[in-house]
Amino acid sequence: MLRSIATPVLLLALAAACVLPAPAAAAPAPMPVGVVDILELINAYPGTAQAQAELESAAKTAQAEFDVVKKEVAALEEKLKIEVAQGAPGRAAQEKVVAQKKMNAEFDLKWKVKVAQDAYMATLIRVHAEVVALVARHARENGFGLVLQMTKEKLSGKSPDELIPNIIVRTVAYWSPDLDITEAVKKSFPAAGGR
Repeated sequence: MLRSIATPVLLLALAAACVLPAPAAAAPAPMPVGVVDILELINAYPGTAQAQAELESAAKTAQAEFDVVKKEVAALEEKLKIEVAQGAPGRAAQEKVVAQKKMNAEFDLKWKVKVAQDAYMATLIRVHAEVVALVARHARENGFGLVLQMTKEKLSGKSPDELIPNIIVRTVAYWSPDLDITEAVKKSFPAAGGR
């Protein structure tokens, strides 16, 4: 008799175990969120200021060289007007030489500035990757689940084409100052002489 009562009770307990949900596992604790000013970090990163100075120096040197050739071309044009009459034999060939010198000077200026800008852009791309890696390392080491990019710079723009992209990159509209990890990430920068 005891066995016959125990069997239905046991079966009922097993059925209840299958129907009733298992106790819920504890939800993982939420990971903190941080914000960081990537532009500020890039501007403060070792090598960025030097790359900017090199770009400005190269552009200034190229402009100075162009200005010298521009004066030479202007002198040649003036000399041509005085010494060779319009329609005189050989005038067209001399005008061609002056025009080519002028075009070459303009091309050289643009090319030198382009080369300097390309070098600067390569530096910025490298610096951005290194800064993002430092932000990620700081986030992992300090248990952050998410770090959002923000900027403290005031919104500016001289035209809608300039203003709209400046609005778009400001994806974080509000953050509490205690979420800002910008200064903490700066402390992990390599020494300035290390680059």
